Amino acid sequence: MLKAWRDYGDIVRLNIRGKTVHLVTRPEHIQHVLVSRRDNYYKGYGYQDQKLLLGEGLITSDGELWEQQHRLMQPFFTPRGVGHFTDIMFDATRRMLERWAPKADGRQAVQIDDEMARLTGNIIVRILFGRDLDAGSSPIDEAFQYCIGFIDRRSADLIALPMFLPTAANRRFKRYLAALYRYIDERVSEHRQDPEADDFLSVLLGSQNDEGGSMSDTQLRDELVTLFVAGYQTSMHALTWTWYLLDQHPPVLARLLEEQQELLGNRELTPSDLRNLSYASMVFQETMRLYPPVKVFIRQAREADTIGGFHIPTGSLIVISPYITNRHPDLWPDPEHFDPQRFSPEQAEHRSRYAYIPFSAGPRICLGDNFALLEASIVLTMVTRRYRLRLVPGHAVIPSMEVKTRPLYGMPMTLHPRT
Repeated sequence: MLKAWRDYGDIVRLNIRGKTVHLVTRPEHIQHVLVSRRDNYYKGYGYQDQKLLLGEGLITSDGELWEQQHRLMQPFFTPRGVGHFTDIMFDATRRMLERWAPKADGRQAVQIDDEMARLTGNIIVRILFGRDLDAGSSPIDEAFQYCIGFIDRRSADLIALPMFLPTAANRRFKRYLAALYRYIDERVSEHRQDPEADDFLSVLLGSQNDEGGSMSDTQLRDELVTLFVAGYQTSMHALTWTWYLLDQHPPVLARLLEEQQELLGNRELTPSDLRNLSYASMVFQETMRLYPPVKVFIRQAREADTIGGFHIPTGSLIVISPYITNRHPDLWPDPEHFDPQRFSPEQAEHRSRYAYIPFSAGPRICLGDNFALLEASIVLTMVTRRYRLRLVPGHAVIPSMEVKTRPLYGMPMTLHPRT
């Protein structure tokens, strides 16, 4: 797709897997698909594989069901709503730093992508279920990891084998998915018997829809799996790339530390400081511009349409790629350069809101945007106040060209105490 865009321009018709596909890259065309004519573009092709894991959760559902679930859950993910998760984020990060202390000699390599997965997994499981997730031994973590990887690989395959075939991969996916469902059902059962429980699952169990009813057990399970996948994967990949970019750009790290010194001096970070960590937020946003957690969004045309003067046939696919749009030179001068200043209020106000879409856009924008920014500000500040992370010399850093933007060969880094 990158080559097609560079060779042929901002709207390109492709044939992929026998499907007519249109890659659109300009903000006005993205707005047309996701906002202005959103009723004509639905989540069709490409989402059946996701439904194997996510069921009818917020990412994969559509129509009246999605609207009902969105109204029910959206208040919990406003800037004010995610503030209730701050203490968990602080504590999980603090425990990670303590666990790192014996390795902070500048010689032992730590797989930062694995560490960020363990951290974000712990945070989201504590938020959802009030439990710790020990990534080194928890069978539920292994089940999540395998199921997510299975769906990602299946989505990327040109020809995916039907699920009814008893292949080793299919059998293993079904076994892990069953274990995952058992775990969630057990947590739901426990919470129903414990009126004193105080976590996100308790809130969901007590919430009601517009008709005064609660979610069915199946719908609740689908939403919990969706929240875990969204809260876990988005942050783990983006944070991993942030450590790499900070190591490669010392002036940006120096500016980040300068903001901390000006705000905190020698004291510890507190929740009340978070709204003033503007540069930390800018660093994370610039990371997601270069390495958006998800590279493509797909929509399918219900009826024929026209975009930018080009005919869009009924049933054809629209591909929107944050990875490409975020590199468009008309929108981002020197687009491959890492420059958090792009997200200063002065620069951001002159840019189309559809030029930067790591969380999609319009009514279907991911609910986790405020959550991810809050989590990143906490983690970036707490880690950089104690350690400097440096890439192991000679390690090849290459982004995977799968749907998710992960480092293809991992991210081994050494830990160095701040002096």
